[in-house]
Amino acid sequence: MNRTKKIEEKFKFSNKKKYEKLMLLTAFILLFIATIISFKNKNFLPTIIPFRAIIVPIINATSALLCFILLFIKENYRLQCLILFVQGICTALTGYELLGAFLYSAMFVLLFVNKFFTNKPKKKLIFLVSVWILTNFSLLPISKLRFLIAFVISSFFAAFYAYVFKKLEDILSVFIPAKKSIIPSENFPKQGEELILKDFNLSERQITILKDFIENKTTYLDLARKYNISISTVKKEMSEIFTRFNVTNNNELYILLKQFVIK
Repeated sequence: MNRTKKIEEKFKFSNKKKYEKLMLLTAFILLFIATIISFKNKNFLPTIIPFRAIIVPIINATSALLCFILLFIKENYRLQCLILFVQGICTALTGYELLGAFLYSAMFVLLFVNKFFTNKPKKKLIFLVSVWILTNFSLLPISKLRFLIAFVISSFFAAFYAYVFKKLEDILSVFIPAKKSIIPSENFPKQGEELILKDFNLSERQITILKDFIENKTTYLDLARKYNISISTVKKEMSEIFTRFNVTNNNELYILLKQFVIK
């Protein structure tokens, strides 16, 4: 059994590494081509980057070299994000606002899935967003149109990722830092025993919603459709349930209640 589990874990790790290497390889090829183009292209758009003909190729070549090195070392998401950070800003400032916004938003996604924002998220978000806002405003003296394009594109990416996150909120709740150990209080039965939801002063609707969520991991949207209520009502009911069980999110609630036989 243990041997099978080890083989499965090794296979999953191998698959993860395979896709990481593929990402890095394609990034290296892209940056290598960008380096050649930046050396040969003499038709530059106005930019605040000094000595553009020298600095931009150096930035691209350095980023390509780092991607090549990352192919042969242990995964380092911080270095990957640093490359995206620099490339996002540099690309936006050299006339490729759409690509720059994409690279910068890709950095946010990579940071998010690596749980970078679980500690002091507001400070980190404020810093990264402020840097990007300053990057956009630096385009204003050069071209109002480029500033407008960069601002609209950035707003779209922010709204798009927020929309996707809210749509998949229940699934992505696994990335929200739960308590290290969800320990039942004295009011709870022993693990594995029956837990009577009515004992926690829950309404009939709250009990119905909670059972559905625990048994099927039903999303808020599906709960709203299934019981013909609004999503805001589902969120309100779940918020009250969180309070009853002294948890802060779906993940903690699920971990806690799966220790019992829900009745």
